[in-house]
Parts: sequence; structure tokens; C-alpha cells
Amino acid sequence: MNDRGMKEVGISTTTRGRQGAVHLMASLMLATTALGASAIAATPALAQETRSYDISAGPLTDVLNAYARQAGVELAYRAELTAGISSPGLKGNYGPAEGLSHTLAGTGITFRQTGPRAFTLERAPQSAEGAIQLGPVRVEGETGGASVQPLGAAFSPATTEGSRSYAPSVVTIGKTEQALKDIPQSVSVLTRQNMDDQNLITLGQALTAIPGITLARSPGVGSFVYSRGFEISALQYDGVPLARNLYSTGSFMADSMVFYDRIEVLRGAAGLLQGANAPGGAINFVRKRGQSEQTVNVSLLAGSWNHFGGQVDFGGPVDKDGRLRVRAIADYDQADSFVDMVWSKTRSFYLAADYDMSPDTVLGVAVSNRHSHGRQFERGLPRYADGGDLGLARSTYLGADWNRVTSDQTMLHLDLEHRFSDNWKAKVTGVYFDERNRSNYQFVSGSISRTTGLGANYSDFATNYKTEGTGIDAYVTGSFEFAGLDSELILGGNYLSHKTDDVLARQFNVSAVSDISNVNNYRSQRTLADLIATQFSQRSAYDIEQYGIYGTWRLKPFEALTITFGGRLNWYDHSYTSRTGTAAVYGAPSVTTAETKGKFTPYVGAVYALSDGWTVYASYATIYDPQTSRDADGNMLKPIEGTNYEAGVKGELMEGRANVSLALFRYDHRNRAVNDIDGGFACSGWYCSIASGKVRSEGVEFEANGEILPRLQVSMGYTYNKTEYLEDPDLRREWFSTWTPRNLLRLWADYTLPGKLERISTGLGVTAQSKMKGYDRSFDIPGYSVWNARIGYQVTPALLAAVNVNNIFDKTYYIPSYAQQANGNFYGDPRNVTVALKARF
Repeated sequence: MNDRGMKEVGISTTTRGRQGAVHLMASLMLATTALGASAIAATPALAQETRSYDISAGPLTDVLNAYARQAGVELAYRAELTAGISSPGLKGNYGPAEGLSHTLAGTGITFRQTGPRAFTLERAPQSAEGAIQLGPVRVEGETGGASVQPLGAAFSPATTEGSRSYAPSVVTIGKTEQALKDIPQSVSVLTRQNMDDQNLITLGQALTAIPGITLARSPGVGSFVYSRGFEISALQYDGVPLARNLYSTGSFMADSMVFYDRIEVLRGAAGLLQGANAPGGAINFVRKRGQSEQTVNVSLLAGSWNHFGGQVDFGGPVDKDGRLRVRAIADYDQADSFVDMVWSKTRSFYLAADYDMSPDTVLGVAVSNRHSHGRQFERGLPRYADGGDLGLARSTYLGADWNRVTSDQTMLHLDLEHRFSDNWKAKVTGVYFDERNRSNYQFVSGSISRTTGLGANYSDFATNYKTEGTGIDAYVTGSFEFAGLDSELILGGNYLSHKTDDVLARQFNVSAVSDISNVNNYRSQRTLADLIATQFSQRSAYDIEQYGIYGTWRLKPFEALTITFGGRLNWYDHSYTSRTGTAAVYGAPSVTTAETKGKFTPYVGAVYALSDGWTVYASYATIYDPQTSRDADGNMLKPIEGTNYEAGVKGELMEGRANVSLALFRYDHRNRAVNDIDGGFACSGWYCSIASGKVRSEGVEFEANGEILPRLQVSMGYTYNKTEYLEDPDLRREWFSTWTPRNLLRLWADYTLPGKLERISTGLGVTAQSKMKGYDRSFDIPGYSVWNARIGYQVTPALLAAVNVNNIFDKTYYIPSYAQQANGNFYGDPRNVTVALKARF
């Protein structure tokens, strides 16, 4: 078997020919479409490849074992499917799909192709008279090449690991597996292959590679996520929403991506399945599962600024039947920075197991733990008082040598899926996380006079933030006929709980900075205890609960048209308690509450199939989003209300190996929270909020992903997005999302050379955007273009070497942030190089 076409070997790739590669104990998500083996619709490249077989007749299981070994393919099926069945064997020259068809002749078993060399076996449907009906074999997500999707009992066609593709065959963010062209909203997927090729290590890095997504750097070490101008303040984990935006110095954007198979992003209103905190869309992180084959993968990397990392990823079946499958990942990463004195160290662990309780029931559990520690650059750089750039070196550090940020996070996952029949299944998923963020730092803030060079001051800050979050989602889905029309129903509910226990202390404007280009990095340390005892401090707690029921009904009035009706009934309870004090003397607690009872939000969408590969769509949704933001008096702002409209066209190219889409969108929202700049950091060390008037976000978006030409994988997205205040006493016609550029292009392409050079792959990409506004709107931030490149070499079928170069031309630029005259300005990374080795054993 030729593995030279495999680009990455540090990912989980099953080993062909082992007993487990054929005998997978699976609760597979089997299609209900009648699939057959008599008329094989394999892709041309696969159909043209032939091998010689000499497999004797015998038990079907043994024959399939031999066939998988000789053909170099993956076969997945339930064990009972082949029990007691014999096969005539296989002799002669055949292509992979053709040979499998002959092997299964007369057995009553058909198959569908789920990858370039991956097949799922299932029982052929029967007519009312009992005759077996054979139809064309369905090909799902064929990508070309020798690397395949790992298959297991919890295998889903949506799994991207090992696919070698930037285009998913289906997505699961809407609960069921759907092709992108069948969803009446914009959806993007960042596949495992895409993350590996671009060397996207952290969650923040991964999100900045997705079309239409903007990360705005907070004054702390975290970032806030925006889509089409609106914040995405709740993130989904395996479809379960959790609130993740309540720390102004939050560090969750540094989470490692080693645990995840893919990121699914739905842009636009996502309240139907997520409830509150969803005006900008939904982001779903889908974790890696237990493995059906014994694998050991080791990755090592080294790069600029003393960047070193290592990862061990291994797993496989525990018992001989493969009913219990596990996976374990250990990852370590450390690096200095282009900013003087800044460094970080992160270690991450992950353990997952999947167990087939029965042929139709699968239980999955997982636990992850991350510890991060380092000296970070808080609050960024100031500017001149007229908004001009100070022109400081990119290495400028304004903190102290005792600046520290520490973050600990533990997440638990549990899911149970049961298939009642080929048409109906139910699933319940629970996620729990515990996170502790501690920081202690000096920062410099204040606009600088061009005349005197003065205006900035030293300030000291310390925090101890604790949070616990719990999410549960349960649903049942199935297909049926209604009045003679094909229908699909999803009914479910979810619950979210978010509780915090936060302490902060600070002293602003401790002393003046005499020279902004030569700050004192060695001032005396101020600890949390010291600041509480002598300065201002605040103790606060959020207590949020949300629960709701949702449903969608997809109806086909005729073959080409699918209409989706949906709705959600939501309950939301929010309370915020705070006590402020000076020199550890606290006043009476202030308690603010907000409540929503049984609020219904509707949704409707339509998809019309122009052909097998092209659709047009339109959707409408309403927004009712309770807010967690408070004004200077401690009162919660009114909920955001509004409407979302979207229409577009989607298509599949290269026999489904590439997806393209073009969307037009308009969102009108009212009461959206904006920061009260004039009030300063009066709310938990961050700005309080005021309600804006009516705002509008509208634009156009084009996206293409996948193998658009043989051996060329592309991930490309262009967004034109205009955000403005339509009604506001002070800001009418101004940008309401200052960090959302009007024009944003993200492009990455990776090409594997043909013929004798097939061991070499090359990548090139660019992020280009037009100008942004400063957060206080007193200055513009210039646009920029940053180019990245990669070259990979497949040393052996089991060893890959790759070099990534980011910011090839060493462009100096500022990233999206809460940029103001006083602080909050952060440079983007200068040119840097990473060398990686990935091996499979």
C-alpha cells in the first residue's frame, strides 16, 4: 500500500489489515437511503485502481478481513451483520469498490463509501415482497489519496480526522448530519487537516482561520469572539452550549486544540438550539473519540522565540471485540514571545472512552485538564493623545517582571446515544467545566502628549476568578411521512448553569511614567492580598440558569424543496451580586436580577435544489437575547431584540470534495450593549454598559473549501460586512463594531506535488483586511495583509516533516482589540518559523 500521499502522520490514522479494522463493534450512524452494490458509483480515481486478489471462499468475516488487508481499505459494520454468512471469496483483478461488491454478492449486504478508502457495510433494504433492492452505492466525502477516516463505534461521517480534506461531508451543529448545501444558513467547518496544515495550536489561532470570524483581543490575555459584528458569547461543546465570556481577563482563547476533531461555525441567529447569547451565531467544538484501532502518534515542534512543544496521542480497543475504545492525549507547549519578558507554559491532558452497551447504544465519556502559566502583557500599548501611533518597537513590554497569569481548567464530557430504528434515535449529552484564573500585574495606561511625552501612569491589578459551568442537551430525531410528504423532526431541550466567585483589587494611576519607551519593569510587586488590604477591591458572583425546549420540522412539499419550521421556548434567570470596599472594608451587597419566562422565538428556512449539487436558500429568525451587561447603577440592560435575514446559493464541486457558497445577510438589532467608555473600569474591573439604539449589520460572504482541483486543498472566505448605528442619539451612522473590518479575506491553499514528487506538499495563505476603528472611535487602525507559507515532506509513510513560516514579509500591524488612546493596542506577530515532526507507530 502506498502511503506517500498522506500529508500528516501525527493524526489518528487507523492501521489497515488488522482484525479490528474490519470487526468494528459499531453503533454507526447508518443512512436510511437505499444503498446497493450492483451499480457502483465510485470516484474515477478509485475505480481505475485495480489489484489482484486470490481470496478463498469461507465465512464472510474472514473473507472481509483478507479483503481489507489486500485492498488497503477500512470496513465498518456491526458484528451481527456478518454472523453466519459465507462468501464465495474473490479472485481476479478489481478496483476497491468493485472488489467489495463481488465479495458481498449474494449476502444481502450492501455498502456506502464514506472516504477515499473507507466503506460502511449495512443490510440491503427489502421490498414489500421480501426481494432485496439494490441501488447505486453512495459515495460520501471522497477526497483522494491513501489516508482515511478512522472508523469506530461512534463513527460519524462528519468526522474529519484523517480525511485529508478541508471540506466536511456533513456537519452536526444542527443535531442531525446534514450536507452544507442543505442548511439554510451560513456554516463553516475547520477540519483537523486544515488545523494541522496551518499549525493552528490554540483555540484563538483556529478561530482566526474561519471566514467571517473576528477575535477582539481583550485588555487581558483573552479574546472576545465576533461574527458579522455581533458577539458569540456562548460556545458549544459537542452541541452543548456553555457561557464563556464573563471574564474580562479570561484565558479560554489559549485552550489547546489537540482535543478536537473539528470546529463547526454557524453564522447568524443561533438561538433556536442555543437559547440566549446567540445573536452572532454558534461555535461548536467537536471532541475526538475513542479509537477502534491501536495507534500511537507522536509530534514534536520547535520554533521562533524558544517555542518548543510535544504531543503523544494513542489509543485503541481495550477488549477483543472492540466494544470499549479509548484515547489518551498528553500535550506540552512552551514559548517566549516577540514581546520582551513575555513567556508561557501550557500542559494539557485528555482521556476519552466509548463503550458499546448494545449494538444500538453507545456511551461516551471524556475528561480534559489544562494548566497554563506565564508572564503576559496586559492592557497593551497606549497612543498619542490625538490617536496617533507611538511607533514603539514590537518588543516593547510595559509590565513588570512579577506579572503572572495562571489558568487551570477541567472539563468532563458524558453522552449516551441510542438508535431505536434506522429512522429514529435519541441522544443526551452533558458537559461540566471548572476554571480558575488568577492574575497579578502592572500595566501602563494613559494617552501621551506629543509635546511633553507624558500622560501615562503605572497601575496595579490582581484577580482571582473562579467559575463552574454545566450544560445538558437531550433530543430525539427521526424521519417519517406526513400526509404523504417526507418529513424529519427534532425535539429536544437543554439546560445551562453558570456560577462565578470573583475577587479583584486594583490601584489606578499609582505614579507617572516619565518615558514611555523606557518604563520601569522592576517596580515593587503588588499582590492581591496587599491590594485588598490597602486599595479598592470587589467581590462579585454571577448566577445564571437557562433552560428551554426546541423543535424543528423539515418538510418536503415536493422533491426539490425543503422547508424548515422551528421554534424555541426559553426561560432565563440571571443574578449578579457584588460588594465593593476600600482597605478591606466592604459595603452592603448589591444584587441585580433579570428574568425571562417562556419567551418563544420562531425560525423558518427554505432550501430549493437546483440540481444534485446546487441549492438556493433563504431563512428568517427573530432575536430575543437577555443580556448579562450592567449599567453604572448595576442594573441589567434590556434584552436584545431583532430580526435576521439571509439568502444565498450553495454548491458542491469535484464530486462533493469541495463546497462553495455565496450569502447575503442583514441583521437589525436593538438594545445591544456597548461599553460606557466615559465611566471607566467601574464594573468588575471592566467597563459598564449602556444600551445602544437600533443597529444594522449587512453584507455578502463567499466561501470555498476542499479539493477544488486534483491534489489542491483550499480554504477561502471573503466577507464584506457593514455595521452601523441606524438610530442612536450620539453614534448614528457610526460603526457599532469597531473591530469588524468592511473587507476581510482569509485564504489558505495546500498542494501535493504529482508523480515522483508526491512526497512534497506546499502551502500558501493570506489574511487581508481593510481598516478598523479604535474602540473609542478617535482614530483609524490601518488594514493589512499577512502572508504565511508551509512546506511538508513525507520522509516515510509514517514520518512527516513540515516547516511553517508565518508573516513571511514581516508586516508590522495591529490586531483587532479594544484599542484606545489610553491602552489596548497590540501588535500582530512578526515573522516566525515553526518546524514540526509527526510520526505514527
